[in-house]
Amino acid sequence: MQGYSFMAADDNPFMNEIFLSAGVDLFNAASTEARAELHDECRRTNYSVADADLLEQLYKLSYADRVLGKSRLTIRNLASAVGFDTSDGRSITGVCDKYDYGTYYSSCNGTGCASSCRAF
Repeated sequence: MQGYSFMAADDNPFMNEIFLSAGVDLFNAASTEARAELHDECRRTNYSVADADLLEQLYKLSYADRVLGKSRLTIRNLASAVGFDTSDGRSITGVCDKYDYGTYYSSCNGTGCASSCRAF
């Protein structure tokens, strides 16, 4: 995960009104500054990782594993994937840590990837 934490999607009906024609018109007619502010405000509606319930389940699983001394799920924050290999029926993932810039490899049963988007 490139950032520090997962972010839940903000999919409440009030926020999603920005995607209706009146919201689109408002956005397109806004000044550059107001448009940037609207973009930042609405970013979590379209560029988030997952539903809040899924994030809650992942956190509970991760927490329970830590308490029990297990390691079934590894979540690396402030990191970017730099390579994958599926030799010998295992998944090997290379991750570059954005904090210490080291590259780390782990062997596991599978690898899940999520992307992040940036405004241009």
